[in-house]
Amino acid sequence: MKTNLNRLLYSVLVLVVLYALYDAQACLVRIPAYRHSYRSHPFYVPEGIKTSLQILLCMAAVALSLGQNFRKTFAELGLDRGFRKGLLLGFLATMPFFVGLAFTHHLGRIVWQNIFYLALFAPFAEELLVRANGFGQLYRRCRWPVWLAVLPTAVLFGWGHVEQGDNFREAAALFFMLSAGGVFFAWFYYRWDSIWFPWTVHALMNFYWELFSVSRTALGGWFPFFLQWITILCAALLTWKVTRKQPTAQVSV
Repeated sequence: MKTNLNRLLYSVLVLVVLYALYDAQACLVRIPAYRHSYRSHPFYVPEGIKTSLQILLCMAAVALSLGQNFRKTFAELGLDRGFRKGLLLGFLATMPFFVGLAFTHHLGRIVWQNIFYLALFAPFAEELLVRANGFGQLYRRCRWPVWLAVLPTAVLFGWGHVEQGDNFREAAALFFMLSAGGVFFAWFYYRWDSIWFPWTVHALMNFYWELFSVSRTALGGWFPFFLQWITILCAALLTWKVTRKQPTAQVSV
């Protein structure tokens, strides 16, 4: 009985911390200096500050729950394994996306600072917070069924992008599309027991999107939408093929 209560309390704590970290922008914009930084610096400067804080606070929260053991923190979040394999197979999984955009779009104006933030840094923070911390903690330490642990993290991932829509229709489309994507990326994290494959797929899809200047948001028309889902399905097939004979992640005690 006590164990179940502890898991319930820890589940609530995980969800509260996840929401607070993911919604950190709402707190930071109340600081005048932070708001001013949007007017005096490129967007990636204040956004980079927010993202850096999210990463540091996420890792600190997990480290505290593990008795300030940072080595175990890296293992708990899936940062210490599967790096080379995740990068290589993630690159292969996203090739349809690159090829499709290369044949149908021209290279846009390249601003490498923007691309670094949007295609590498921000996806890393999202995979760390939502998948490795949120989803991973719920199913691994709180013993939630995998399908149940997927739901709040996928919904939060979709909700975190609705402000990019210019109207209700676009906001709703972003919510449902990215929530559905969040289900797949949580499953990738679960099957690989590592952050690096889902991060590579996420990062490269963002990178190609920015490289060819497809659209300001994840809504770029029917053909980019088709390419997005072909790529996710390729990543799912590759994940199933490669990981089906591997043992699933061990549950932390």
